[in-house]
Amino acid sequence: MDWAGNGKGPNGDTGEHDVYDPATDRWSRAAPMPTARDHAAAAVVDGKVYVAGGRPGNLAVTEVYDPATDSWANVAPLPSPRSSMAGVAVGGRFVVIGGEDSAETKVRSDVDAFDPGTGSWTAWPPLPAGRQGIGAVAVDGRVYVPGGGPSAGASRQSPVLYVLAG
Repeated sequence: MDWAGNGKGPNGDTGEHDVYDPATDRWSRAAPMPTARDHAAAAVVDGKVYVAGGRPGNLAVTEVYDPATDSWANVAPLPSPRSSMAGVAVGGRFVVIGGEDSAETKVRSDVDAFDPGTGSWTAWPPLPAGRQGIGAVAVDGRVYVPGGGPSAGASRQSPVLYVLAG
């Protein structure tokens, strides 16, 4: 199953999320995320959905969704509150990359990895420069981070591609 959710709804931020089943080509409503937010990072690690940070207020909250029980739980918060960052699963970890600071005035270069086995975050080497509004993908143990805004807000996207070792 695929997961979709969290973000802006017609009445503001929402914790609603839906699950898509490609075998039946159907969507179904699942348990709402406890923290309504947008601009969060998310990734699936070992069949569970991890969601960190986001707005409003650039949160540090990290929650995990277990589709087997249709339930959410809090885990250790992000080391620094932020939004507009990338989330990716690599090496059995949920990795959060870049984003904007809590005042939404500065971009971050932080790279933090959550290990579900230990329930803790570890700082990875930072990006060479801060980026926000980014995506990331893991391929063969490497994390690719293309573009991203070099300044807070709706900045122009950078043509830079960063590659991180997983």
